[in-house]
Amino acid sequence: SNAAAAETDHNNTKRRVAELEAALEWEKKHRSNAEVDLQEARRQVKDAVMKYEQKHDSFLKQHQAWSKDKTEFESIRRRMDKEVKAAREEGDRARAECGAWEERLRKSKAELEGRDASLKAAEAKLMG
Repeated sequence: SNAAAAETDHNNTKRRVAELEAALEWEKKHRSNAEVDLQEARRQVKDAVMKYEQKHDSFLKQHQAWSKDKTEFESIRRRMDKEVKAAREEGDRARAECGAWEERLRKSKAELEGRDASLKAAEAKLMG
């Protein structure tokens, strides 16, 4: 009876280890995908900043060329201010999205570490 109970306990532990290993693999894949998404979000932020800087440089050149014509300059300045504001808002949204991804990654990493610890404990229990 004790041997049967011990064998059942052993089999349950082995099954639980297999479940934890499968969950850990899924978490690793999920985390890897999240990291790829974060890199893409960072690339998009970098591209948005570069486009903003190009627009800004273009604006400065236009300002120098049209500084004699105040009316034309004011019209361009208003348009560029709207574009700069839109670019800043886009940058702020992208930064917020990056922050959200970083938080998800941090939580995912903490979960992985917790599961890894559980897996190590279960393996240690198996080893006796």
